[in-house]
Amino acid sequence: MCNITASLTADIANDEDYLLSLDRNKIYINFNKFLVRSYNEYSYYLVTYKGKLSRFEKNQLGIHFILNQLLKCLKIEKGIKKHFYYKIQEHPKFEHRLLKQVFNTLPTPITMADDCFDDFVSDAELCGSLPQCDNFSFWKFKTLLKKYGAIQMESLFLGDVNVKYSMYP
Repeated sequence: MCNITASLTADIANDEDYLLSLDRNKIYINFNKFLVRSYNEYSYYLVTYKGKLSRFEKNQLGIHFILNQLLKCLKIEKGIKKHFYYKIQEHPKFEHRLLKQVFNTLPTPITMADDCFDDFVSDAELCGSLPQCDNFSFWKFKTLLKKYGAIQMESLFLGDVNVKYSMYP
């Protein structure tokens, strides 16, 4: 219980959560660490309120907590583009599904692989090529927010110009 509340109060990202690439003006973010915080918040909410939730309501909560962590990531070093990395894990399958659902609606690039974060960063720096989004629209993102009842989060993401710029590939 103490670990959960400690992670809930940690709003500022640690240095090992992301890596700044100065020569390419890009930040590589290890999103797994942020997802641990998201899952802790999700679990804390479920334990605290002990309510019977439908699958859709659990998905709503999961999306909400993932979006909160994503917003925290986008506010790191405002004005610098971000590239997210997610190491695929076998245990929380629903997390992977929700994450794909969120990032499929955003122009922000994410790499999902089995390698560790350090290997991903070194490969990205050596190769110099990262996946890009060819066509993007915030309409898909707005539709996702509407579907999961998170319309109020739209202004948090799209209202801040620096956050919006950070989402572009």
